[in-house]
Amino acid sequence: TERGPSANKYVADLLYQRAPTDEIFAAIRNHRITKKKAIAAVASDTYVPNSYNMNEKGNEMRDSAELEKHEVAALLLDAMAQRIEHVVRYIQRQCDFETLLNERRLNDNSDASMVVPRRFKYWEYMNEVADQLYYFVLFDAVPFKAVHDRLYSLVFPKDSDIHGGAARKDNSYIWLLLQLYHIEKVSSGPVREDLAGDEDMLDQLLQMYNEQQIVSRDAFYLRDLALQAAMSHQQANIRDNQGVKFRHPRMAVAMPFAPIVYRLQSEFGRQFKDERFELLQGRDVCSAMKTATVSMLRQYVVPNALYTFLVPAREDIKQLQGAETTYLEGGNVATMLLDHINVGGKHRLLQLVYKMMLAHELGPQFQIDGRQPS
Repeated sequence: TERGPSANKYVADLLYQRAPTDEIFAAIRNHRITKKKAIAAVASDTYVPNSYNMNEKGNEMRDSAELEKHEVAALLLDAMAQRIEHVVRYIQRQCDFETLLNERRLNDNSDASMVVPRRFKYWEYMNEVADQLYYFVLFDAVPFKAVHDRLYSLVFPKDSDIHGGAARKDNSYIWLLLQLYHIEKVSSGPVREDLAGDEDMLDQLLQMYNEQQIVSRDAFYLRDLALQAAMSHQQANIRDNQGVKFRHPRMAVAMPFAPIVYRLQSEFGRQFKDERFELLQGRDVCSAMKTATVSMLRQYVVPNALYTFLVPAREDIKQLQGAETTYLEGGNVATMLLDHINVGGKHRLLQLVYKMMLAHELGPQFQIDGRQPS
């Protein structure tokens, strides 16, 4: 028998502690080594026939590696599902999704095209979960289809599922899946195949959609427009756009809110074209959430725009303490905006910074040919 906490509990604890992914994989690897030693100790007292040949040994090693990969995926998926369910239920307890939203009495975080509840700090927990889930899917530790099926089972559990009691429908699950749509191999793989085929995953997304949340007192457009944003993100892969509403009648409860995402996208594009950067600066809650919502609609539009805003495009040299100490002034982006854009956008922005500025022997590369700061 195992002594101490099980591997499942240990990995779950590491996820709750926001441990680095390297530490999580190291914990799994150490547990596997311990398990192998225990099995080897038992096997040493077991008779093994001499006819055991190298081909059989090679096949066994391949099977063992594949089995270990499946075990790691199942372990991570169980731990992630447990954490996701815990966070979603916590948010549900903090929010009022029963009382209707009074649009004439919006709080200071909201305006006509963006609704943000007065208390939205709880979303930091969802951002943490999304970062972890994105990493595991990006590096093939957990298959996307397995994540989709598990989140669907949290809302509509199977009879044999180990998770007892169904959580209420919640748009947070759709928001999490949308983060994964921005992984190229997910979008061009299982998602595209589903939309080109029987559209089972799309149908399950529509079943998970909670139309009550977007019209409730604690509506949060970043979360509650996730389904509409997913449809926009995958528009090129949807066959027969005009007929999709007939194939999926439940689309009728979600699509009336689709114009909101297109208005936000138009506002973002118009401001960027006019070189007005209020939405990119994200100084207030409403502006930050508008940009974060737009980041879910199109691949890389927001991170690319953020990079061109952050890195100086004009020679505007400022002084620090004296004439000998200067710097090129670029854009200033609020951390709240960076926290809430989609996870793929954060990765893309980091890639641009490293590739365009830091991966050079001569130092940072700017968009201008002016003199470098000293």
